[in-house]
Amino acid sequence: MGIIRFYTALILLVCLPKAHAQSFFPIVQKNDVWFHEVIIREGMTLFSIAQDLGVTSSQIKSDNAGLSDNIKVGNKVLVRASRSNFSYTVVKGDTPYGISKKFGLSLDSLIYANPTIVNGLQVNQKNINQKRN
Repeated sequence: MGIIRFYTALILLVCLPKAHAQSFFPIVQKNDVWFHEVIIREGMTLFSIAQDLGVTSSQIKSDNAGLSDNIKVGNKVLVRASRSNFSYTVVKGDTPYGISKKFGLSLDSLIYANPTIVNGLQVNQKNINQKRN
């Protein structure tokens, strides 16, 4: 049974990051607008970032003064967040701290939006909101 779980986890780690990329970039606020803060890794292009986050390359360029098509590994690029809150369903092993890190939020912000989580989380609990106020 353990080997099956290992391979299932491996497959999920390989396949899911691209399908759910938006959930894993930290969120920052600039001039009352929410952005994903993307740190450029090897192989990333403006086009691939735009595809992953559902925006256009032109939008990314307009939000990052002086940005060209030649992006460098290690640089930070701000990409407009397409929504200001997220809903999440708790899975076994989740903690408030872990959820806050998954969505790039401070623990205080997560608790502010979800005051009941200080009493604990339950598996399959829905509507853990990561609202940005």
